[in-house]
Amino acid sequence: MKILLYSEVMKWIEKSGLGRAISHQKKALAINQVAYTTDPKDSFDCVHINTYFFKSLLLAKRMNKKGISVVYHAHSTKEDFKNSFLFSNVLSPLFREWIIRCYNLGDIVITPTPYAGTDLFFFPTYEETEGIVLLEAMAMGKTCLIRDIPIYADYQDASHLYKASDQESFYTAINHILEGDRPSLQQTSLQAVQQRDIKEIGKQLKEAY
Repeated sequence: MKILLYSEVMKWIEKSGLGRAISHQKKALAINQVAYTTDPKDSFDCVHINTYFFKSLLLAKRMNKKGISVVYHAHSTKEDFKNSFLFSNVLSPLFREWIIRCYNLGDIVITPTPYAGTDLFFFPTYEETEGIVLLEAMAMGKTCLIRDIPIYADYQDASHLYKASDQESFYTAINHILEGDRPSLQQTSLQAVQQRDIKEIGKQLKEAY
């Protein structure tokens, strides 16, 4: 299997958060021995699209018609777009319609950034296979609060991150963390995931493909 990692205007975005995410994807695929190309003229079995500009939309449509699977990486949301530049709030509803149109072309949509800009990453899932979202949140040094389920047994409560098991304990933990009554754990969260985040991201991308 060979993946087309597609991103428009890389010279504009290579130093941005999106550019770094794409660089991480390349490393993650290489570590997990997944063949990839960045040239749409090459042969490939699946396309992973990171941008939402016009050429990206056209590529996704062409792949849909050809029966080639499309993985769309939803790096941006309406909320990210708002307050980003003059008149962005006015344009945000149109931006939302556009990105929904793009993301709907994906057979799978990956959402790596719901935690961006937050003081606390809250992830109360009941079942997970060590999700890419939690790993990326920890890799960014976010204080994390998750549900206490077996898959996360390796992460120690109040050491690597915070755990809770029901609505009341979640409510209490959130209040204590946001009010500063509990340590942020940002550094220990980052250290816990440093050695495994890229490899795990690659593994989950491979499963998505």
